[in-house]
Amino acid sequence: MQMNTQGIAQDAGGTYVFEATHENDIIIPEEAIITFPEGLVGCASWRQFVLLETSVSGPFKLLQSLDDPQVSFIVADPYLLLANYSFTLSEVDAGMIALDDPARAMVLCILMVKQNPVFSITANLLGPLVINVSSRLGTQLVLADSGYSAQFPVMGPDNGSSQ
Repeated sequence: MQMNTQGIAQDAGGTYVFEATHENDIIIPEEAIITFPEGLVGCASWRQFVLLETSVSGPFKLLQSLDDPQVSFIVADPYLLLANYSFTLSEVDAGMIALDDPARAMVLCILMVKQNPVFSITANLLGPLVINVSSRLGTQLVLADSGYSAQFPVMGPDNGSSQ
């Protein structure tokens, strides 16, 4: 197994090992990797991720980059944050992730945690991540004319305001 300069190794069997900053490394089987063929918006080189459980209870997960171990995002199901959240996935976007059955789609939004000057959490409902759980392919949409915000208040002083 050869470790690259970013702290990620892949053995001959296709298993990834992520050098965690705590006591134990995280073993990531190849079938757990989610690939965003076009990367994320503004970060085309970030293509391979893994979805990890967090130590925080609740609907939060960690989307950890395998391209850069210093990059991770707290993500959540946007439908838990806004009950009437909806959008249409174009045929082109569905084709890019080989999605032929909407039941195989996992939709996540990236959360932003701010601590200064006041603690708050916002969700990017404008740029949801859509992942085909069968093919492990994903894409980030930009819902330009949706009226959704990239900073929808989840927790903090503005929680409860409109989108």
